[in-house]
Amino acid sequence: MKNKPELKPFFSTHPGELLLDEMKERKISQIKIATQTGVKASFLNEIIKGKRSIHAHFAISLEKALGIPAEYWLRLQMNYDLNMAREAISLN
Repeated sequence: MKNKPELKPFFSTHPGELLLDEMKERKISQIKIATQTGVKASFLNEIIKGKRSIHAHFAISLEKALGIPAEYWLRLQMNYDLNMAREAISLN
């Protein structure tokens, strides 16, 4: 069996960036999403800026607000975290 080359993104994209893209496409404000998901606007803004991670409870809230499965958001976060860890390890 041949080993497949590891696919490595050129740069890691935080799920908050993708959330912002989705909000822009739907023309939904941060305040509206914060209200719909039951979080403070400052918390949401920190996710969008990549300063906070998307956790399971918030992913479920996004699923209810946007109709995008919670697993999608958690998978994005997991991939981002793994890519960042791999990058940090390779720099050492």
